[in-house]
Amino acid sequence: MVEVAKISSEQLDYEILLLAYLICADKQIHSKEITFLNELETQNQLAKNTIEEKEKIFTQKIFV
Repeated sequence: MVEVAKISSEQLDYEILLLAYLICADKQIHSKEITFLNELETQNQLAKNTIEEKEKIFTQKIFV
């Protein structure tokens, strides 16, 4: 069970997740920022885990 958690965390792209957080931090999400982030997703072929965690960041109520 520990090894499964290790594999999942290794597949996360923390740079993309940090960028998603920074986009939300100013409480103003601009379309150009989302477009840029989506382009990075496509270019880097992000793991499903990273995409799911990014979506969690964007749906947190603390940024509303």
